Amino acid sequence: MEEDLKSFEFGVDDVGIFLMESITTGLYKNPMNVLREYISNEMDNEPPASKIELKLESKKVTISGNGPGMDFDGIREAVRVGFSPKDVVENIGFRGIGIYSGVAICDRVVLTTKRTDNQNYYHIIIDCKGLRKDVAKGESISLVESLESNVGWKEIPASKALRRRYGTVVQLIDINEDFEEILDYDSVRNYLETTVPVKFERTFPYRGKIDSHLKKQLGRDFKVVDLKLDGKPVYKSPKYISLDSPDFGTINKGKRLVGVYWICQNSKTGKIDDEQSRGLLYRKKGFAIGNRSTVANVFADVKNKHLVEYVTGEIHITSSRLLPNTERVEFEASPDRDALEEALRKKVLKSIVKMSRTKSAKMRAEQRIEQASELLNTRPEFADREDWLSAITNAKRLRDNLRNDKKNKLIPNVMKKKVETKLKRVESWLLKNSEPPKEEVLAEEAPSEAEESAVIEGSICPDCGVVLGADETTCSGCGREFVGEIEEGLPAEAVAGVEEEKPLPKWIPGAVEEMCHRVGHSDWSDAIFLIMEVLTVESILKNDEEIRDVLEKIEHRLAL
Repeated sequence: MEEDLKSFEFGVDDVGIFLMESITTGLYKNPMNVLREYISNEMDNEPPASKIELKLESKKVTISGNGPGMDFDGIREAVRVGFSPKDVVENIGFRGIGIYSGVAICDRVVLTTKRTDNQNYYHIIIDCKGLRKDVAKGESISLVESLESNVGWKEIPASKALRRRYGTVVQLIDINEDFEEILDYDSVRNYLETTVPVKFERTFPYRGKIDSHLKKQLGRDFKVVDLKLDGKPVYKSPKYISLDSPDFGTINKGKRLVGVYWICQNSKTGKIDDEQSRGLLYRKKGFAIGNRSTVANVFADVKNKHLVEYVTGEIHITSSRLLPNTERVEFEASPDRDALEEALRKKVLKSIVKMSRTKSAKMRAEQRIEQASELLNTRPEFADREDWLSAITNAKRLRDNLRNDKKNKLIPNVMKKKVETKLKRVESWLLKNSEPPKEEVLAEEAPSEAEESAVIEGSICPDCGVVLGADETTCSGCGREFVGEIEEGLPAEAVAGVEEEKPLPKWIPGAVEEMCHRVGHSDWSDAIFLIMEVLTVESILKNDEEIRDVLEKIEHRLAL
């Protein structure tokens, strides 16, 4: 304050009752948050409460914990408004309004507490109905006067049997009709499972691995409590057990740690089934800040944002510069919050995308391994050349995909070994079945008597070279029978100087057709016709191996 300024010398009349209105009616939109405040008060004790129980009764909620309890100095500090001795770095609550959290939702708050070294119990009784009436009066009464009229305490000696007992019990009595949701068992349980730092569900397979990692990373900020609701244990989400092993990471602003996270991906394809477990959740000192939609909103305008619904996880904030707002549904605006959200959009989402791609790559590889097993376990039987060509084409496509899987860095080495084994066997299968099936030759129909005719006189039997006479149907040299023009011998004058033409090998048509399939030729019929013309000439001059070389050169040209 500048030296020439004078103080107003504020007093009782300068603190209006409307301050209580902002604390009570405007503090929590969700009445469930009242439960969180009383639970966090217990966990802020030193030592913190390790066991807390909630009991729901008709018009009443009871919260009890095994924290160390309070003596008179403790309760005197607790009733101060807006003052708190708590360290913002070490403690969960720090705004000094915790004991008044229930004023808006019930008619009376009764707090009973006792320390082990104290012979007496202390009771704090808050007349919430009276405070609300004073708020309605407006400026005619100060906050101090209202507190003096509506907040009191008394000391009660403990019996011998109870002198060793300690802890704190808070009772919210006569819950108002507008807030009876806080008495609904299922609603309260769902809230506690998400918000309070309770243990993981026993069926969650990675609870030990995650807890061990968080203890190491968070130190004193790692908090967990045994919580019971009406005598039944409460466990936190996720309860969904069909999950892959967790991925861990850190979020930093420069060299300074802002938070740590763990993420588990759905083992199945698609979104996490359980909506309460789907997505990411902020936590600070174990308590949730907002809900999973709070983090989802950070990805609202980002590509691949839908993949966040394929995972479940938590982001534990370690930075003391990231402070939750009064209702603890969001962090207050700050450079650290900007850095946190930027890291979520870039680093964390990138990690989720990689997890998704890795999963897809593994699933595809598993499918191909299974396809290879089906191929190798079935004895190949081809109905015709077209059936063979289709099987060969599919097998080669499978071989190429397995080759790609073998090179894929996203696929783990254990799976790559399986891929490599199947690849070798598929390649062997292709080698064994490289030849098309032989076409069945249909028996020629016997000509009718009208179609029978003698060969031309002077013709030569192509088998033995004997000159045939007119009207002869049987060769006198070898006994070959001649029927119709199909079996007509060569004229004797045409034999001299003519080289016998080699027939086209039977494997060529199928090989040409398969080649056209491989190169994806747009007009196979024309290509086959032209290639067959070339190979017909080549077959006269070359053997099978040389013809295959010619075919390979033609395929290379077509592919280009």
